[in-house]
Amino acid sequence: MLIAMNAQHQLVNAATADRQIEYYCPGCVQPVRLKRGAVIVPHFAHVHATDCDAFSEGETTDHLRGKQQLATWFAASGYTVRLEAGLPEIHQRPDILVRRGTAQPLALEFQCSPLSVE
Repeated sequence: MLIAMNAQHQLVNAATADRQIEYYCPGCVQPVRLKRGAVIVPHFAHVHATDCDAFSEGETTDHLRGKQQLATWFAASGYTVRLEAGLPEIHQRPDILVRRGTAQPLALEFQCSPLSVE
């Protein structure tokens, strides 16, 4: 996951997160660990195995990078961007939620793994 919550329930992007602060999953509110280095895309991962319905572990580096690149492009194009924004009314958490002005928001899912035609 690219976004986690701090103790004040503020959402924080892994790219700008402080290693000295404790973070929590916005979905299940369990502790998560910041993973950031020279090679991997900054992200958060659950500290302990969990049955979190909101965030599944195992996103590939390409998937994390793709979500971040799309968010950056949309923000530079004048959209309001929210990474991994929860939509409680439909019980969904799209990769990216974008909005321009007062238009309806658009939910984006970044597909990075192969899909069959069927």
